Amino acid sequence: MPDAKNFGEIITSTNPKGSFQRVQVTDIVSDKKAPLLKYEPDHPDANPDGYVAYPNINLMEEMTNMIQASRAYEANVSALQASKDMALSSLEIGR
Repeated sequence: MPDAKNFGEIITSTNPKGSFQRVQVTDIVSDKKAPLLKYEPDHPDANPDGYVAYPNINLMEEMTNMIQASRAYEANVSALQASKDMALSSLEIGR
C-alpha cells in the first residue's frame, strides 16, 4: 500500500470538483449452502472417506441474476438518456 489514504480520499484529491457518484456495499451475505459431496477416492482433495467437496453453485440461478442485473442497468441507462433528451428538447423550445 503506497500510503495511508483510503480510496475516497484518493479520488477526492485527484478531482477537486468532487463530482463522482459513489457506489456503496449495503450488505454482505454468506452462503449457508452445504457443499456438494462427490465420491472420487482418487482425487487429491478427497477426504478420508473418498468424497470431494464442490461448491454448491446453481448456474441457472447465477445466470438469471446476471441477466436481471444487466437488464436493470440497461433500463437505468435508457431512463437517464430519455430524461437527458427531454431536457434538451425543452431547451430547444426556448429558442
